[in-house]
Amino acid sequence: MQTSLRPLVFWPTFLILLAAVIASYVDLDAFLATASALNDAVLTNFSWLFSLGSVYLLIMAVVVYFSPLGRIRIGGRDATPLLSRLRWFSITLCTTLAVGVLFWTTSRSIITWAHPLPAVWKRVRATPCCLQCRPCFCTGRSRLTPFTRYRR
Repeated sequence: MQTSLRPLVFWPTFLILLAAVIASYVDLDAFLATASALNDAVLTNFSWLFSLGSVYLLIMAVVVYFSPLGRIRIGGRDATPLLSRLRWFSITLCTTLAVGVLFWTTSRSIITWAHPLPAVWKRVRATPCCLQCRPCFCTGRSRLTPFTRYRR
């Protein structure tokens, strides 16, 4: 099977990825400092653009849905959908829930491993559900915040 490769799309992306991998192997600390600085610069200077883009896409989706453009049937006038609306909704809901479960089961374990509870908290009889991890958007790091309900 022969596929066509678009060199102007593939090669710049591949070379940037290759350079990042090589830089991380050569000097990990410098690579992490550079990546963190770039991340902070993008979030500091362009966070408004991300928010504006999200609002714009939401408004555009609503406008297209209620406009005549939303009535265009992909596949022609005689095309019929493969799934009913109920099945489509069920698949979308299950997929979204599954992605959330897969993400949070791994991330909570990593967060707990990376930021273990101090010894003082271990002496307090708090249920694990009373601890909440809050990401700090300034530094990109997460920290555990105790919302403990003491058992008597």
